[in-house]
Amino acid sequence: MRKGSAAWQAPTREEVAWAAGLFEGEGSIGAYRRSLPRVGRSVQASLHMTDEEPVREFARIVGVGTVSGPIQRPGKPIYLWRVSNFEYVQHVAAVLWPRLAPRRRTQTHQTLEMGRVQPPRVQNGLAYGMFGKSERALDAQEHRAYNREKWRLWKERAA
Repeated sequence: MRKGSAAWQAPTREEVAWAAGLFEGEGSIGAYRRSLPRVGRSVQASLHMTDEEPVREFARIVGVGTVSGPIQRPGKPIYLWRVSNFEYVQHVAAVLWPRLAPRRRTQTHQTLEMGRVQPPRVQNGLAYGMFGKSERALDAQEHRAYNREKWRLWKERAA
């Protein structure tokens, strides 16, 4: 379910209170390092439980993210709601904010700041550092030079 789709309606105050309580107990939000070749930080919010119904209801209330499951784990299988797009994590924070506890508000604020503030060099990678533009915007000659440098760096790291 995506924000802005015809299926999403702004939740009632009671729904927000229920969803915030569920997220306080079962949810998580954080900024994580991206793996190479992408660098920087990625933000993510998630919630997992062994019962499918509350996870799907949470997804309906916040209006974004995907529900996966059942995922086999030792014991009972789990259902997972997750969103990792910065704007969607920000949307979830805005929906739940009025009912989040102060500790979770601080954690959410810090996570969003980490995801928002990144230097351009880190955010745009090697192509930006070499040519001042994204990899997609490189012409054929620039792309060859970029690939040579990327290969050289990879070999350097492997040695």
